[in-house]
Amino acid sequence: MNLHKYLKGQSSPTGVNFYDHICKIKEKAKKWLKPLDKNGVSHSKRIEEYLNKLIPDDFIKEKWLSPAEVFVLLYAVYLHDIGYIKDDGTIDAEDHPKRSGEKIRNNWTAYCFSSEFFPPYQNEHPRAAEAVAIVCECHAPEVVCKLNGIPQDFSDQALDLSL
Repeated sequence: MNLHKYLKGQSSPTGVNFYDHICKIKEKAKKWLKPLDKNGVSHSKRIEEYLNKLIPDDFIKEKWLSPAEVFVLLYAVYLHDIGYIKDDGTIDAEDHPKRSGEKIRNNWTAYCFSSEFFPPYQNEHPRAAEAVAIVCECHAPEVVCKLNGIPQDFSDQALDLSL
């Protein structure tokens, strides 16, 4: 399954073209992740390739993964390691998943979450940014990010991206 190609022709009710937006994120990730060697954009591309092999076609055919969920997953693939780069420009692996989430929440416009197309989450950053931030934070060991700690009121519909 090619997750990115699956997004062709899919868009949110607010007008976000999922395929085109992920193309933009992939291009911008080259700059965002440039200071990183092994965790740069080539690392993100490999993760996308692994996901393409791991996620069976049935997940899409049976709609077990919606276009909005695939969009959030691919967005997180390219943002999950931005937390390696601390605010002072130094590289630090410790707590980088948490920092990735914080960067997305605190500077969401820099990561292409326009308030014009992405509705707010709890009157703050966009809901899609919150979803991507959660996925990024949860690539940490479970002792750091307990999956059962994700808010239960955060449904698929909360993204305002579902078709």
